Amino acid sequence: MMRLLVLPILLIAVIAAPPAVAQTGFLSAGGQPIDTSAPIEVAADSLEVRQEDQVAVFEGNVDANQGELRLQANELEVHYLSGGGAGGEITQLNARGNVHVSSPRETARGDSAVYDVLQEQVTMVGNVVLSQGANVIQGDRLTIDLVTGRSRIEGSVNAAGESGDSDGRVRGLFTIPSDEPSDGDTPSSDE
Repeated sequence: MMRLLVLPILLIAVIAAPPAVAQTGFLSAGGQPIDTSAPIEVAADSLEVRQEDQVAVFEGNVDANQGELRLQANELEVHYLSGGGAGGEITQLNARGNVHVSSPRETARGDSAVYDVLQEQVTMVGNVVLSQGANVIQGDRLTIDLVTGRSRIEGSVNAAGESGDSDGRVRGLFTIPSDEPSDGDTPSSDE
């Protein structure tokens, strides 16, 4: 039997000014960093190339894969440098609308995401939910370092110092294996 523990991440108030939490998890199935040198494959319902802007815009059911990293969204802008082959070197991916980023170990969703290919970092913003198994962390901004596999999630605070949605803090829901007996067998307090 599993027992659920809801934590408002109180430790964060002791550690940092903006609410945040870091954890490791965006790794390959073998526990190694995601292979950011792997080719990026993109599939979508439509594609528009704006050569003068060095941008390719994929729309509708976008599914991008790089090794074991997967990004899904309604729209994906691919920024690239000209030269060097059939479209040049990809520098950045901007995803919008129903964005999901996943590895074999974790899944994150949010309103938008930027994958800085050169810095090997993904940043998601807006209604972010990070899941690892049954554990869930919610916040407003998620930064994933694909080299180390570390992720950092932050709450939201506007320019006036007031929180955004709800109270602007990072929230977590963690499952903890229970030591309690199952099938209604409760230990006797007379022992």
